Amino acid sequence: TFIVPDTLMAISNGTLLEKKDTLGNFTKYKWTLGKDVVATYLLTFAVGKFSEVDIPSEDVPVKAYMYDNQISAEAGKIAFKLVPKMIKAFENFFSYKYPYETMGYYGANIGNMEHQSLVTMSQSQINKTATANDTMFSDAAHELGHQWFGDLVTPYDFRDAWLNEGFAVFTEYVWIESQFGDEKYREGLLKLRSDYINNIAIPEQHIPLYNFHRFSKNNYPST
Repeated sequence: TFIVPDTLMAISNGTLLEKKDTLGNFTKYKWTLGKDVVATYLLTFAVGKFSEVDIPSEDVPVKAYMYDNQISAEAGKIAFKLVPKMIKAFENFFSYKYPYETMGYYGANIGNMEHQSLVTMSQSQINKTATANDTMFSDAAHELGHQWFGDLVTPYDFRDAWLNEGFAVFTEYVWIESQFGDEKYREGLLKLRSDYINNIAIPEQHIPLYNFHRFSKNNYPST
């Protein structure tokens, strides 16, 4: 439950259960995850001036919360337009339904993070993606993939971090395959393997993804 000034909106994981005026110039927002089980490190909330964008979807409700101006709202419509198709592609490939009741993204100042059912994404990245009319938006697919890998099943400890990131990267190529076929899928994975072996493993001085050493500058192996 969040009580914020009327000029602001409070968003969080799950579904908005209640929104009502309170005493003075404040609004109370009450969010719930319903029956969903949550990993506590994936809880999030944001308070700000957001435009709420509904992404047309026949099944799982999909929303985007963009900075409150016309440019970013339109960017959200373009960048996340195909998220409902991404959900279907992953459900079909993994034979497992999307694990939560809702799916959302919100524009933040920096960084991407797979918060359960409400992904944080850089607003500048969203705007750049929309300007390029890149409705494939592989980063959105990556963070969506985390809802199955890292959100639905969380690693026991840091040695298994690759189970989060490795499989989330894999879902980017599941998405590509669903739209462009097997050849593009294989082409993308071969390039990814080559880049890792030739450009990443050498400076990181580590090839295996499992039990990645922690003296690297990265928190977990680049994937």
